[in-house]
Amino acid sequence: MAETRHTLQTLLTENDVHIPQLQRDYAQGRKSEDEIRKTFIEQLRTILETEDLHLNLDFVYGYIKNNVYYPLDGQQRLTTLWLLHWYLAPQESCSEAKEWLKKVGYRTRITAERFCLLLVEHIEELRGAEVVNHIKCNSPWFHRSWEDEPTVVAMLVMLKEIETQMGKLDRSKLWKRLTAQKDQAAITFDSIDIHSEDFNLTDELYIKMNARGKPLTEWECYKAHLIDSLPKDRDVYTYERERLCHADYFSFCVDKEWLDLFWSTDTPNPEETEKKMLHFFHTMARLCFFRRPYTKQGNADDRPVSEFKGEAKYNIFSEYEHASLLIYTLDLLYQLHLGDGVRSFFDQLSDGLSLFSEDNLFDEICKEEPDVRSQVLLLFILEYMRKHNVVRCDNDLKDFARVVRNQLERTRSLDSRLLYEPNVRINRVDTYWCEWGKLTEKRKVYQLLSEQREDFLNKYEQQKAMLIKDHPGLKGALLRAEEHPLLRGLIGILQKKEDWATSLSSWTDALYEIWNTKEDDLIAQALIACGYGGAYIKNVDYGKREAWLIGKEGRWGTILTFEKDWGGQIKQSVHELLSKYVSREEVGPTEKLQAIVKEYLCDHSDRDWRYYFCKYPQMLQGETNYFAWIENNLFDVRLLGSFSRNPMLAYHCNPYALAVEKQEEKVAIRWSIGSDSVALEFADSLYLSPHEKGWSITWVENPRLTPEECREVFVNFGIAEEQFVLKETPEKDRVEVAVDFYREIQALLPPKEDVAGSESES
Repeated sequence: MAETRHTLQTLLTENDVHIPQLQRDYAQGRKSEDEIRKTFIEQLRTILETEDLHLNLDFVYGYIKNNVYYPLDGQQRLTTLWLLHWYLAPQESCSEAKEWLKKVGYRTRITAERFCLLLVEHIEELRGAEVVNHIKCNSPWFHRSWEDEPTVVAMLVMLKEIETQMGKLDRSKLWKRLTAQKDQAAITFDSIDIHSEDFNLTDELYIKMNARGKPLTEWECYKAHLIDSLPKDRDVYTYERERLCHADYFSFCVDKEWLDLFWSTDTPNPEETEKKMLHFFHTMARLCFFRRPYTKQGNADDRPVSEFKGEAKYNIFSEYEHASLLIYTLDLLYQLHLGDGVRSFFDQLSDGLSLFSEDNLFDEICKEEPDVRSQVLLLFILEYMRKHNVVRCDNDLKDFARVVRNQLERTRSLDSRLLYEPNVRINRVDTYWCEWGKLTEKRKVYQLLSEQREDFLNKYEQQKAMLIKDHPGLKGALLRAEEHPLLRGLIGILQKKEDWATSLSSWTDALYEIWNTKEDDLIAQALIACGYGGAYIKNVDYGKREAWLIGKEGRWGTILTFEKDWGGQIKQSVHELLSKYVSREEVGPTEKLQAIVKEYLCDHSDRDWRYYFCKYPQMLQGETNYFAWIENNLFDVRLLGSFSRNPMLAYHCNPYALAVEKQEEKVAIRWSIGSDSVALEFADSLYLSPHEKGWSITWVENPRLTPEECREVFVNFGIAEEQFVLKETPEKDRVEVAVDFYREIQALLPPKEDVAGSESES
C-alpha cells in the first residue's frame, strides 16, 4: 500500500505541496468553528507538552506529480499544522524553517498564496507577542483588502488561537517535539498516493467532495473521531478475506453496508440520513456510557446525566467491550436489513406488544432525543439476541421484550399532575442491568421466571410465568390484559393470591367493556358501591386534610396501576366490581354499572359519604375528581380544582353543594380558596356550610332577609336558634333538605317588580 508516515517537515523536505485551485477555503479558522478549533489546538498543545504522548492525524489523500504533492483530502489539517510550525519556530530555527515552509503553495486563491509566502519571508520579525495584531497593524506588506479574503481571515483567526493557547510556552521545547524523527515526533500523519498501483483511483471523487465549498458536517467530524477512538490492537473481524481490527472494519463498512440501514427510499435525503446515523451512534454511546458501573462516591441514582458530553460520545468506544457491541449491533441490523428489512423486524416485534412510541424501535432510537425506555429496551434486546444467536423475530423474543417492557413500565413515580408515570432514567442503566440482566440467561423467559426462586423481578411477573406454565391456554388472555391501554403490562390489579386463572379471561373482557364506556362518573360510582375510596395522595391544608384521587379520564391509569394501594382497598374494590359485573344479566356495560349502583343504594341504609356519591353523580363530574377530606367531618369535603402542590390555594368547592345546584340551578355555589368552609349562599342572606349532621347556617353582612323574617321557615325545618343547623330527616337526605330550605327562603323575598316599584316610589 502506498502509505507513508510523515511529519510536516519530512513531507515538505521530500516534496513541494500545492493545494489545488478546486479545494475549498481554509475552514478550521472560521469563526463558526470556534469550539472545534479550540478543542483541536488544546489537543495539539497537550500532545506537545507531554513527552510520552503522540498523535497521528490519520490519512491525507492525494497524489504526486513532478515531485509535487497535491492533497485532495486533508488540506485543512495540513494548513493548521503549517500555521502551528510557523508560529512555534524559535528565532534560532527560523532560517532553516523558511526553506521548507515556503514549499507550501496555497493555490486556492492568489491572495492566500501571496499571504503565506510573505508570512514565511517575515517570520523573524514576527516572533513577539500579539502576532496577529502586529501583522494587521504594523506590517506594511499586509493589504487591507486581504481582510475580505476568507482563507486569509481564517488563518489569522487560527494564529490567534494558537497564540492564546501556546504564547507563553517554551517554543524551543515544543519545536523539538514537532520536528523530531518520525518515530519520536509528537504529531504525524499518513499520506496515501491514490494514483499508486495499490489504489489506482482517479481524483474525481475527492475533487468533487472538496469542491463543495462546505465545511465538514457534524456527522463527518463525529465519524472521524469515532474511527480514531476504536481499538486497533487486535484483528478480530473478517472483511473480504482480510482480518481487520475494530477501527479498520468500521471504516470499511460505515459508508457502504451500514449506510443502507439509515437511507430511506421514501425520503432519499443525504442530510436526513446523516442525522439518523449521528443520533443512532449517540444512542449507542449513551447506553454504553451509563451501563458502566458508577465508581464515584455517592448514590448511583445521583449520577449526573451531564457527564455524557463531548468526547464521551465517541471515546466510550475505545473500550473493547463497547466497540464490540457497536459493531455487533450494526452487523446484526444489516443482517436484518438483508432479510425482510430492519424496520419490518421491529414492526413484527411491536405487533401485539405496545411499546413506548408510535414509531418502531429502530426509528425511535434514530431520533435526537429518543424515549429512554426505548433505549434501555434496545440494550436488553441486543444482549438477548447476541447471547442466543437470534436473527429473527419469533415468539420467544417477543416474550422477552414483553417482560422487559413490563419492568420499564413498572419503574414509576407519581408526578406533580398525579400521573403515575414511568420514571426510567438514562443514568440508571447500570442499575437496571444489574437488576434485570438475569432475564437474558435463557431463551424462554417465562420458563426462566417460573423456575426462579429468587425475587429479582416484581412478584407479578413470576406469578404470570407460573400461570402460563400451569395454564398454557390462558396465555392469550394474559397478553390481552397486559395490552389494555390503562395497564400496559401492569396487571397486578387483576391478580389474586390463588385461583386467579378462573377469572382472568372474564375479568379482562369486563375491564375492556367498563372503561371503554368513557362514563367516568358512573364507573367511579360503581367502584364506590363496591367499597372503593380512591387512592390516597398526601395531606393538604397544613396536614388537616387527606387528599384522595377518585378517578377521571386521564387518571384511571394512575388508579389501576398504583401499587402503593394502602390496605389493598383499590384492588379489593376492583375485584368486587368485576365479579359483580360479569354476573349481571343486563345487556350493555352502562346498564350493568347502573344496576350495581342501584343495588347498592337499595341495600345501603346509612347515609354516609358513599351514599351521596352514588346517588348524586354530579358530585363526580368535576375536572379533577380529586377530593380533600377532613377526618372528623367527612361531609366537609372539598372538590379540588388543581393538582398543584398546594391545591387548597386554588379554587375548590363542596361536592354536596354541586348536588344541591343540580336540583336547584339558581343556588349560588361558593368557590373557596384556603380553609373557607362556606358552600352555598341563599337569597343574599344566608350561608350554608358543611356540618357533621347537615348544614351550618350563618348570616351574610347586611342580609336582605332578617332572622325574624326567616323564623317561621326555621321552625318548619326544626332549626334551633342557638345552633342554627339544618339537619337531614328520615324522609329526606341533606341534599333534598337543602333544596327545600332554599325554595322556602327564596319565597320570602319580595317579587322583583315590587322591589322595582318601591325603588321608583322612593
